[in-house]
Amino acid sequence: MKDLVGRDMTPAEGRLVRTLKNVEALLSDPELPPCALAGAREAYSALWIAANDLALVSGKPDWLAL
Repeated sequence: MKDLVGRDMTPAEGRLVRTLKNVEALLSDPELPPCALAGAREAYSALWIAANDLALVSGKPDWLAL
């Protein structure tokens, strides 16, 4: 995988992006209780900030559209 600058991601950066995508998928689960949804949004936000700071993702956090 490549970052936004075109460099190869490190294994840790790849795990960060995969974890971000996994939490994003969790946010799409209609059966997720409200308290779990709130926690998942918090986790997604923190992961997104880290990934954005490393130029691994851009734009706004996708959960804002969920």
